Amino acid sequence: MKSQLIIILLLAFCQIINGQEDRDSLLKEYYKENPAKLIVKTNPLTILTGPIVLTSEYRLAFERVTLKKQSLQIEISYLGKGPLLRSLEKTDTTFLQNHTKLKVNGFRLQFSYKIYFSKKTLKGPYIAPHISISSVKFKNANQPQAGNFVQAIYKNYVIKGGYQFLINRKLAIDIFLGYGYKENSWDEVRNYKYNAIDETDLYYIREPIKIYLGFNIGLAF
Repeated sequence: MKSQLIIILLLAFCQIINGQEDRDSLLKEYYKENPAKLIVKTNPLTILTGPIVLTSEYRLAFERVTLKKQSLQIEISYLGKGPLLRSLEKTDTTFLQNHTKLKVNGFRLQFSYKIYFSKKTLKGPYIAPHISISSVKFKNANQPQAGNFVQAIYKNYVIKGGYQFLINRKLAIDIFLGYGYKENSWDEVRNYKYNAIDETDLYYIREPIKIYLGFNIGLAF
């Protein structure tokens, strides 16, 4: 399943590259009818729970027109300590007895290439190949050694479909869902020596299946 999905994604991006020769003329035609060239988006709810358990995600997304009915979306996120972990540090006996405080730092990068089915780009139904990479480190604040931490890395390869509303040519609401493959790993690191952790109990779906459901909201420029 993974190899088939990656092949689909590569074919989609190859098609994108091959279609650049008429880009300028198509964009001029597009901008006559559609003043919006760029949408800046976020999702405030991801602060409550990030892509990796016990994290918060602070997301900033940029979607820009590339060709008529096509756009590229890049999302950059900082991953920090989530509210659930903050609550556990204050209430869980394990944290309290050991006076444990964790430092949480990481990032998430997402790339989507959207193909719209409506007459106007940046508005209406679309389909998109999507790649997401998340990495975060959990470190004991009471142990200053740089080589001791727990690291989680999540990789997702998804075909995503959605609908983007563009209200008054300014307010964008992007609702989407998707299906694909996930590749997650957890490692305990001691003196820079990595030991894999069995993380299967952390997921509702233990198979390497990734299901997307979410939204972004932003402004068009």
